[in-house]
Amino acid sequence: MTKGRMAATIVSILLTRSAFADMFYFPSEYKDVQDDRYALEIETELLQKDSKAERDKLFAEIAALRNELKIVNADHEKFRSDKGNEVARLQTQLREMERKLRENEEQSASRIKALEEKLAILRKKSGDREKELIDEHTAQEKKLRGELAALRAEATHERQRCAAELEKAHLEIENYRQMLADRKKKLEDLETQAKELEAKLKKEIEAGNLRIKRLKNKLVINMDDKILFSSGSAGLKPDILKTLDNIAEILSQNKKNSIVVEGHTDNIPIRTPRFHDNWQLSTERANSVLRAILKRTDLDPGRFSAAGFAEYQPIAPNDSHANRQLNRRVDLVIYPEL
Repeated sequence: MTKGRMAATIVSILLTRSAFADMFYFPSEYKDVQDDRYALEIETELLQKDSKAERDKLFAEIAALRNELKIVNADHEKFRSDKGNEVARLQTQLREMERKLRENEEQSASRIKALEEKLAILRKKSGDREKELIDEHTAQEKKLRGELAALRAEATHERQRCAAELEKAHLEIENYRQMLADRKKKLEDLETQAKELEAKLKKEIEAGNLRIKRLKNKLVINMDDKILFSSGSAGLKPDILKTLDNIAEILSQNKKNSIVVEGHTDNIPIRTPRFHDNWQLSTERANSVLRAILKRTDLDPGRFSAAGFAEYQPIAPNDSHANRQLNRRVDLVIYPEL
């Protein structure tokens, strides 16, 4: 039975009792019954408001997760577009170099052919002048052949460089595509874990004592301290051990997630012989939950850590009893290996 239905039932019983109050109560007792009735009506209204606020908050977090996915997809498309443009530029540059090489080869071949024809004519002539001309043209031919060889070597080097850059660009695109696919798979695995946890912990969630939150690239299991500990204590209640075992069972199914157990308090100071301040209380509560989860031997302790944050990371203003109750919590924060 939900909180709203239970409160409505209590109010209904009190209304029925008020009709017969004169028969069973003295005037002072009747006034106490009436006061209880009004108090329950006010608490019922507050519970309904808290339930609506929590539901709205969950919807907002779901919308934020979807926006994050849109941003990742947009970044992916932009990266592919940028790399596509770079690949096209390199291919165009390579084609231009090959065109220039063909033109230079054609021009050089034409000049060599002309020189060879002139050389053939000069060889038919005699005299020192003709010999000088032959030597001159032979030197020019040698020079042109050297320039052509250098140009070919340069073009080959440039072609190899462009091909290497092209290959590197393709590799970067593939690596980024694989990285996005891995990230998507891990986020999908995290979502699957969230659904499994919601199914396993349905009773606690419906009672309003436990919440599962999806925050960008992490999953948070938010547990109120009232189901975990007695007031001012860091010892776990026996009834919560089964719930923690259910959580540990699901955590054991993914061996690469990192889990941080976080203890939080409200802003009301504590100073007892057992706890000097809220720092000590929040830290020891986190350690108690961590030890209970790690009783499963198939969990890797190296993936876990615990931390106490006292009152310095509230999820609601400490301005009412209900909000302070929300701040007194232990969070299990699950991070996928991105």
